[in-house]
Order: sequence, then C-alpha cells, then structure tokens
Amino acid sequence: CILASEDFVKLREARGLNEPVTRVNHSQIELGTLLGGGAFSNVFEIKTSLTDDIDKNQCVVKVLRKRVLNRTKLFTACAVGLLREGS
Repeated sequence: CILASEDFVKLREARGLNEPVTRVNHSQIELGTLLGGGAFSNVFEIKTSLTDDIDKNQCVVKVLRKRVLNRTKLFTACAVGLLREGS
C-alpha cells in the first residue's frame, strides 16, 4: 500500500508506474508509534484510519523531516528515493 501526495502520484505516473496509489489527507489518519527513521524521514504506524481505502495493518506513513522541505535539491532526491521504495 502506497500513500502519497498529489505530486508524488504525478511523479509516479510520469515514470509509467500505474499501480493504484491512494491519496490521503492528514485528517483521514492518526499516526501511531514511530517505527523507525533515517536522516531524511521517519516512518509511523497508522493508529486510526477514517477511510476504507487504507488498511492500517498493511500501511505505514513516511514523513519527511522539515529541513528536507526547505531544500529543493534534497527534497527532489528524497522524492526519487520514495518513488523507488514504492515501486
């Protein structure tokens, strides 16, 4: 299960990756326990889902760190990394 922003969905489509991708708003989920993290992001379990499109037992949420969002080149590199992970 891949949860993505609209930009991520467009990036996947541009690369010819046509698997279903569910767009989720923050208001539709409640993050649970921190499962892990790296230099650029943290991964959380989904504690609660308010949409039937998400099976909280099979999906996680990867959240980019704030410092990544302000650096265009770093953000692009992270987006490509997410794209590879979701493929």
